[in-house]
Amino acid sequence: MANPEPEDGYVKLANEIWNFSKRQKDIILFIWRLSYGCRKKTAIIPKLKDFEMCGIGYQNIRKELDHLSSSKVIVWTKDTNVFSVNKDYKQWQITPVKGWSEERFKELISVNLVERRNYTSQNEKLQVLQTLAAVRRNASLKTLLKTLLKTIVVV
Repeated sequence: MANPEPEDGYVKLANEIWNFSKRQKDIILFIWRLSYGCRKKTAIIPKLKDFEMCGIGYQNIRKELDHLSSSKVIVWTKDTNVFSVNKDYKQWQITPVKGWSEERFKELISVNLVERRNYTSQNEKLQVLQTLAAVRRNASLKTLLKTLLKTIVVV
């Protein structure tokens, strides 16, 4: 069974990327995979039909690319079909998806960060309790070591 873990590597994405529709995210991720995934800053996608590989229907591709380009999220050189993602997200002129609430999202982030801290703290408490139990089980050994140390100092 596959068990992906952050320790095995991960891609860190800014929260701003999640403010797009599914189609827009798929296009952005597709461009990223073909550019940065190939260790380049741009991706050559000769045929717009190739965007169907990321799940975008052909009838929607040009509309979404035009929107992302005019919103300054992607840079699209139309005569060569060279694409890149504008890394300066402050230039992006995109409106969040319907139902988006920045305040509510920050609340959810806070709840999850606090929950993570509590989880870590519960793990730490469990480790301390397990260590104390082990020390109690070995109390006679501890007493023996103290006696030996006193004996060594006296001699």
